[in-house]
Amino acid sequence: MNDMRKGMLLFILMFILLFLISCSSSEDELAKDKNVLEVGSGRGGGASYIARYLSPSSITGVDISNEAVALCSEFYDVPNLNFICADSESLPFPDNSFDVLVNVESSHCYGDVTKFLKESYRVL
Repeated sequence: MNDMRKGMLLFILMFILLFLISCSSSEDELAKDKNVLEVGSGRGGGASYIARYLSPSSITGVDISNEAVALCSEFYDVPNLNFICADSESLPFPDNSFDVLVNVESSHCYGDVTKFLKESYRVL
């Protein structure tokens, strides 16, 4: 099986897992008192929403753009929310650092989706 097919298979399996988790928990329980990572946080709206309304212990937004991270760091003043610049294919966190990982509308832009999925699995 080539890398593209492996990546797509892992991607599909990840969405199936997320679907099953969402069916077994209410939205409020998915992040409550958990350490959350948003990969590809962009302008920070999703991470900010999670921090303000879903009561995580902490949420870290990661984006490849220094400009986006600087904007978010200046704009959002939420105690349990922070932003860092990092590559989705080489996340700068120890294994098992997070309970929940969020990725919305950016994984299709990554150079190697398989690396991203492996990194996601590693930090969860």
